[in-house]
Amino acid sequence: MSSRRTIDGPGLRRRLVLGAGLACLLPALGAVTALSTSGPTRARVIAAAASPSELGRWGGKVKITGKVQDATTCQLKLLSTQPLPVVYSGGSRPCSSAFTANVVIGPNPSSLRRTIAFALVARNSTSTFTKHFLVALAGPSTTTTTTPSAATTVPELSETPASQWTTSLFDSNVQTWPVDASSAQYVSDFVTDYQTDYGSVGVDTLPVYTVPPGEPRVTVSVAAGCNNFIPDTGSTIPIPAYADLNGSSDNPLVIWQPSTHTGWELWKTARQSATSYSACWGGKLDTATSDGVFQYPYGLSATGISYLATAITEADVASGSIDHAIAITLPRCDSSVYPADRTDCGDDVGQPGEGQWFRFAAGTQMPSGLTPFAQMVFRAIETYGAVVTDQAWGVFLEAEQTSDWAAEGRTGIDPITASWDGLEAYQVVASLPWSDLQVVDPPSS
Repeated sequence: MSSRRTIDGPGLRRRLVLGAGLACLLPALGAVTALSTSGPTRARVIAAAASPSELGRWGGKVKITGKVQDATTCQLKLLSTQPLPVVYSGGSRPCSSAFTANVVIGPNPSSLRRTIAFALVARNSTSTFTKHFLVALAGPSTTTTTTPSAATTVPELSETPASQWTTSLFDSNVQTWPVDASSAQYVSDFVTDYQTDYGSVGVDTLPVYTVPPGEPRVTVSVAAGCNNFIPDTGSTIPIPAYADLNGSSDNPLVIWQPSTHTGWELWKTARQSATSYSACWGGKLDTATSDGVFQYPYGLSATGISYLATAITEADVASGSIDHAIAITLPRCDSSVYPADRTDCGDDVGQPGEGQWFRFAAGTQMPSGLTPFAQMVFRAIETYGAVVTDQAWGVFLEAEQTSDWAAEGRTGIDPITASWDGLEAYQVVASLPWSDLQVVDPPSS
């Protein structure tokens, strides 16, 4: 059984970024993925909707209504803000058959249409039921976008971090690794966590940019009140002019330059000018020699595990295969295990630790009817596993944000969006057999 560590470190507590730039809402606003625990009397959400379901650019007031059955308490959860100001009461309150709430959504500062995801959660003493619904917020009628200049070369998608990073621990086949003694308990906790905190396993996103040789460097400084990470990253980083920060409270940024086999990962990134950025923490690693974990205490994740090594990229999906372990976040965790070298977990005794490694056991049947993305995720977790990189507010896989594709000057639909077959982030991997996971222990150095 793997040993646990309690070293503290900076970490991501991101809000999920859903549906950036979507042209329309789901065909049926009430389309859901609902999961519940078994019990003699199950709580249910029969319907949940917002009125109006679409607002103009300047936002406004929305009334949330829900019809519930056999519930004792209900709670409205905001799943994404992207990063719009939203005022609402998120506390749990008594309910039996109906739920109402008012939400005020602020103006959209972005040039893109935004889709805001909510969940209505009904509970009783034996079960929890979650129903998702969306509110759309229009973008301005005219948009200005920074695109690559004619002199900019966007690297070919054949270059995936896994194909170039031969020393990464996260490219290892995990099928021969021993099952952890607490595997059954940790998998049970995993399933309970996603049912309780989000309703499904979702997909979270962050910007990941691959830059060519000669990409101009910009200055990077330490944000006020933050610790100095510059000795590790250096004071200049080749961040492209078209980089699109996701606007979350953590504002992560991942840069990879294959020609110099270097990756940079920043936390709480802010653009100060066309040629300067600030960040609150970060790190740099050499993808020719690194095992995929930043030298302590640097990096982006709370564990030191690199997102360049573990996030699902558009290049991965375009290649048709995710050839590495997948980063995953949990809402509750207990200390850390190898390969994590630090943690931001609380004392949730009995929960998996950061650094814990999950896999689908050999012989687990892949469900029929999965999207191309879900099929790739299933095969990747079966072969390479999924490793806990951070604590967040739900169970999420980490992937590259879909807006990177257009920001890089590429045309058409990005590979990740295309591989979802019209599903949303909370739906696309919900049908995978998560209860069939195992926890395994990697060979430690």
